[in-house]
Amino acid sequence: MKFGVCGGPEIARIAKDCGYDYFEWSVGELLHPREDEAVFTDALARAKSVGLPCQAANVFIPGDLKITGPAVDKQALQAFVTTALERAQKAGLKVIVFGSGCARGIP
Repeated sequence: MKFGVCGGPEIARIAKDCGYDYFEWSVGELLHPREDEAVFTDALARAKSVGLPCQAANVFIPGDLKITGPAVDKQALQAFVTTALERAQKAGLKVIVFGSGCARGIP
């Protein structure tokens, strides 16, 4: 069994010292699907600098990008998911936790 912690590099550094096996950062903070590649590259470098593997990402879809109800923007959703998954592959992630309570809330 492996033990992980949710949080960014600052939390991961503490977790590493406490014996955790990995950390899980949010899609928005690690992959930055709405921002240019340079922002993602910088975040990935910060994640890798910790010395504790980032094996998963959470909060897949941000709350303002609805996946249910009349406010769904299919084009924006497709662009976000495509970019997020391409960057997840570059980051070596095997798991993305859907979660995303606000995005999937039924109006």
